[in-house]
Amino acid sequence: VSYLCDPVGHIEQLPQIINGFGISHFVASRGIMDNENIKYTNYLWKAPDGTEVIVQALPFGYSNKIPMHQAGFDNDINERKEKLKQYTITSSMLIMQGTDHGEPEDDIPTLVKDFNLRNNEKITLTTLEEHFRELEEMKSQLPMYSGELRYSYAMPILSGILTDRMEIKLKNSELENSLEKWAEPFSAFKWMTGKDYPDAFLNMAWKLQVKNSFHDCIYSAHADH
Repeated sequence: VSYLCDPVGHIEQLPQIINGFGISHFVASRGIMDNENIKYTNYLWKAPDGTEVIVQALPFGYSNKIPMHQAGFDNDINERKEKLKQYTITSSMLIMQGTDHGEPEDDIPTLVKDFNLRNNEKITLTTLEEHFRELEEMKSQLPMYSGELRYSYAMPILSGILTDRMEIKLKNSELENSLEKWAEPFSAFKWMTGKDYPDAFLNMAWKLQVKNSFHDCIYSAHADH
């Protein structure tokens, strides 16, 4: 499964690229629905060369923190089901659990079991691979779409950040190589001769390097100041 939840839009050749890796299933959040030509969370996306992938859209984002107590869990699941109904044309509905920077929750199996005991509609714990196997069986029901995906109906695509500051990336690479190939090894050689190791300086340098390599910074996903 190709899981590209956060790019700010997708080029029309992406199904072809994904398929080049032997993958035919695609999950995304931004850019993937316009509520006119693309109204549903599942559809076929065709590249200019005719390559197709099955799309699973996450219309309300990729961060899904469901409460880990029974009442909150039940209410949250039911609210998500109601919101997703209008965008669903298959017999299964994908509800994700989890968020970036969050650990897996141990209580999920118990909460699902208790939910199923009290509700007619059942939850099945599954994987994306298993979910797409079900979608493959419903493939004939799915609408087809061609073209790039840059819609902001469900999630913003942040269209003002298409810049790419190569001078920043080149300088970042130069500094990273200087630390890795020169400062670190030659400091170690110096230490081996009995001299002090500049750990405070190197720690500070690496912290600044990592801070400026952060993914929302290095590709300039922000306004200039």
